[in-house]
Amino acid sequence: MAVPPLRGAADLAAPGNREIVTSGDVFDVLERIRFGAERSVVMPVEQRRRTAYHEAGTPCWACHSRAPASRRR
Repeated sequence: MAVPPLRGAADLAAPGNREIVTSGDVFDVLERIRFGAERSVVMPVEQRRRTAYHEAGTPCWACHSRAPASRRR
């Protein structure tokens, strides 16, 4: 369930013991609603390596594929 923006802004202001919700608080909540909560993504080295090989293989496949250019992604 989505949090109404003003309630979410009040939740952001509460830990700082502020009594007033600022426009910055509302902006932060609207940004979280639109883009999702901020997350720290830490990918293990082995997974990064596999992903790099996979991503490098895509253009190689496209260059050597007989599929029409419109079918390539």
